[in-house]
Amino acid sequence: MNRRNVRRHHKKHRRKSTLTRAANIISIVVIVLAACVLGLSVYKLINIRDSYQAADDAYAQIESVFTGEADLSDNGFYWDYDKLLEMCSDAVGYIYQKGVMSYPIVQAEDNDKYLRTLMNGEYNVAGTIFVDARYEEGMEGQYSIVYGHNMYNSGMFGTIPNYEEEDYYKEHPFFDIYIGYKHYRYYVFSAFVAEADGYVYNFDLNEGEYKQQFDRLRADGGYPTDVRELQEEDHVIVLSTCVNFHDYTYRNVVCLVRGEEVN
Repeated sequence: MNRRNVRRHHKKHRRKSTLTRAANIISIVVIVLAACVLGLSVYKLINIRDSYQAADDAYAQIESVFTGEADLSDNGFYWDYDKLLEMCSDAVGYIYQKGVMSYPIVQAEDNDKYLRTLMNGEYNVAGTIFVDARYEEGMEGQYSIVYGHNMYNSGMFGTIPNYEEEDYYKEHPFFDIYIGYKHYRYYVFSAFVAEADGYVYNFDLNEGEYKQQFDRLRADGGYPTDVRELQEEDHVIVLSTCVNFHDYTYRNVVCLVRGEEVN
C-alpha cells in the first residue's frame, strides 16, 4: 500500500471512529432521557395512587358516620345532614349506590374550589363531587349538573362510563341522592357521551324549555330505559365525568330524574 492510500485509509478509519463515538453518545443520551421519562411517569403514577388512597381513606371515614346505624335504614345508610354540615359548610347533599358509590356533594361559589380539593380542605387530585356553581337552586332546581372525576380505581365517578352498556344500567337503575334534609330516589333515564361545550351544559333555561331539554337528553341515550316520559316540572340531575379515552372535548353523562321521596 503506498503512502497516499495509507493516509486515505487512516483518515477513513478516523471518520468511522468519530461517527461510532457520536452514535454511542446519542444512544446513551436517548437511554438516559428514556429512563428519566420512565422514572417521572412512575413517580407521577405513585403520587396519583397515593392521592387516590388518601381520598379513599378520607371518604371512607365520612361514610362511616352515616353507616354506623345501618339497622335504621333498609339500604344500610343513615342520613344526617347536620353531621355533614359540621364537616363542611359547602356540603349540600350525598350520592349513594349501595356497594358502588358513597360520596358527599358540595357546591361552592365557583367550579374550581373542589376540583382538586377534598371536603376537608386538603389538596388531592381526586377532589370532591360538586354541583355546578351556576345553578343557584342547586339540586333542588329543575336542572342541575354534578361533576366528579373518572378515577382509574373506579372511585368517585369512575363507574359512570359503565352506563354506556345497557346491562350495567339494568343492574344499577337508580341512585339514592340526599339533598339537604331530604332523601330522594333518582332514576337513570339516559346515558351517553356528550360534547363538553354542548347543550347538556346549558344552564340558561327558561320556563317552558325544561321539557324540551329533558326530551333531548332522553333521545340521545344509547338504549331505552324504563323511566316514564318526563314533564316540564320534573327535577333532573346530570352526572358528568371525563371519558375513558381522555378526550377532554367529550364527557360521559348519566341523566337522572327525581322519583319518590324516601322517609
